[in-house]
Amino acid sequence: HHIVADGWSTKILLREFTATYTALVNGEDTAAPEEPEFQYADYSAWQDEWLESPQAKRQREHWEAELAGELPVLRLPVTRPPST
Repeated sequence: HHIVADGWSTKILLREFTATYTALVNGEDTAAPEEPEFQYADYSAWQDEWLESPQAKRQREHWEAELAGELPVLRLPVTRPPST
């Protein structure tokens, strides 16, 4: 379900749906709510900017070092031998 919508977006959708439905039931104007202060393009631009920052570089270097090297073999108990 998170592929379709996340919790934040679902909350906004439900709030706007409820407001529209309430307005219709009460015979009021159903004009769309004002645009939010930030659009997705604003967030995307901010994210691009942040990814180029020294802080992001430090975090990226940390995790590259942390995850470098051979991956450990994960040995899990099995009920039957693996097929080859």
